[in-house]
Amino acid sequence: MAVWIYAYGANGLLSENNNDNQKYIDVLNTVPLDEVTFLDSIRPRTPPGEHTRKHYEEHREQLDRWLESLTAADYNAYLDSIKYPRIEKAKLVDYFIADAIRREQEDLDRFNAAYALSRDGRAKSTWEPEGERHFINRVHEFGNRDGLRLNLINDLVRITGSSDIFSHFGTFLHDISPATKEFYHDYFKRVLRAFKSDFILYTHEWTGLDDEDNEAFDLAELKESSNWEVTSSDTIHTMKDFYYEGL
Repeated sequence: MAVWIYAYGANGLLSENNNDNQKYIDVLNTVPLDEVTFLDSIRPRTPPGEHTRKHYEEHREQLDRWLESLTAADYNAYLDSIKYPRIEKAKLVDYFIADAIRREQEDLDRFNAAYALSRDGRAKSTWEPEGERHFINRVHEFGNRDGLRLNLINDLVRITGSSDIFSHFGTFLHDISPATKEFYHDYFKRVLRAFKSDFILYTHEWTGLDDEDNEAFDLAELKESSNWEVTSSDTIHTMKDFYYEGL
């Protein structure tokens, strides 16, 4: 289950900058990003199709039985719902596999192209607006969940990274190396210092912060609801609900 992790800081630029997105982008683009290290942290670990083939091998018999139970009308309605062409029932699972492999190969090709650009120094990624008070760095045309994202929430800044790492708290805590965690930690701290924050606070979606639907959520509420002086873990490598560090 996805449990997104992110880091908060104070928006010390608010009084002088207010809502000028371009000024915020200019600030973000002054903070150097080691793109090669970033891309290495999300490098695909298995060849295209490996997990897909395993999944369908394990569930194929069950899927075939389900498909056979569908009437012609229900089967066609199902194909329409997933925007697939008319495919014979007996060939649908193989089509699933081939389609997944094709998409995974496209993802890998896009990754390799981004990696080559970064490795060879032919281009530098930049931050851009994704909406009002939302910014994204796609690191050479990755999707919205694959790059870096930053939100401005009243007098707060919130930053997070690729879904491969940051959408699962356990992945961030246990599956990536300490060096990778320190890479993100160092970059996030430099970004927050550029916003004149005097702290960084890591947290995740299950900590009970009222930060999603509360339009008034701000620094005062973050301090009160996190109680970071008491709840902070000792290090980023051992954090449970919160990790606080002064900048």
